Amino acid sequence: LGDPFGGALSAYATTDAVQQMIKDNLAQGMSEDDIFAMIQEQFGETMSDDDIMNAIAEAQQGIYDTMMEEVQNLVAEKLAEGMSEADILAFIQEQYGEQITDDDIQTAISTALDDQYTALMTEVQDLIAEKLAEGMSEQEIMDLITAQYGDQMSPDDIQTAISTALDNQYTSLMDEVNARIAEELAEGMSEADILALIQTEYGGVLSADDIEAMIADAIAGIGTTPTEDAL
Repeated sequence: LGDPFGGALSAYATTDAVQQMIKDNLAQGMSEDDIFAMIQEQFGETMSDDDIMNAIAEAQQGIYDTMMEEVQNLVAEKLAEGMSEADILAFIQEQYGEQITDDDIQTAISTALDDQYTALMTEVQDLIAEKLAEGMSEQEIMDLITAQYGDQMSPDDIQTAISTALDNQYTSLMDEVNARIAEELAEGMSEADILALIQTEYGGVLSADDIEAMIADAIAGIGTTPTEDAL
């Protein structure tokens, strides 16, 4: 009956078989030239030389990607254990030196360090935000973070993290106040009453001038709605 898929299934099966064959023989240490000759002999009638070379390149890339993922995980594990960069470089060279260059190893270490630092900063930012919400002062937070993370973060990094958390807190506060002003304006509350309300609820963190400016902006926004402009 022939191939009911018009050759597509057979082509897929052949490609899959070739890839596996290439990977197996690369893993056994066979050279590219020998693999090329072997594939040419077995599949030369259905694959061009370019197809064979592309298949070899694809298999090599797949093996390399798998190896780099393995190296990346190993580097992260050793960093977590407190091993120095130099010791990790030597360790990976010993384990994978014939398959990976020193530059690739250094890149893997740099990537793992970046990931580790990002995770650390996220953890610190969350802790700072929590302590700010509890009313702790900047100096108290600085002392706390220094005590817990001072061996991994410089004072400048800690101060930057605190400043970022304060900025985020302020942005969140402003969004909350703006939403409250818009809600009260929509309900018909006067400017004076809204000012008094916001001062009561947020006066400890916002000045009267700030609140008045926010109310004015909200009113201006109402006065330039798309519906009114269309009229």
